[in-house]
Amino acid sequence: MSHPHCQDALQWLKQRGWSLAPLTGQDAAALAALAHCWQLWTRGDEVGRHAAVDAAAALLDGCQEIVWPMARELIAHAGDWGHRSEVWTKVVKRFEERTRHQLGVLFDFTDTDRLMRLERCHMGLTLVQR
Repeated sequence: MSHPHCQDALQWLKQRGWSLAPLTGQDAAALAALAHCWQLWTRGDEVGRHAAVDAAAALLDGCQEIVWPMARELIAHAGDWGHRSEVWTKVVKRFEERTRHQLGVLFDFTDTDRLMRLERCHMGLTLVQR
């Protein structure tokens, strides 16, 4: 069995031109945890994949939005580039479901705006930090 992807996830991002300077300690921990999620998704059965998506969606709340595109890129580190869109689509959907549930289906402008930025990340567009 290979080593956990979290051990070199940040280095992998850095080698691909991502700046790690804006990351907080919490962001780095969230990215490491997300690397585990992606590894579980690529190696798991249906139950494992579902759990990985649930965990990843929850972890997005624990990091800055500038981390989201990095999290999306890390999917390829655990699997391949073709997995990125498939997995991220499921994570975005689950994140939206969690947000709606947490807010009792009532969004304020800030929450709706945040979801739109997450969807832009899904489409591979650059996010603007607010």
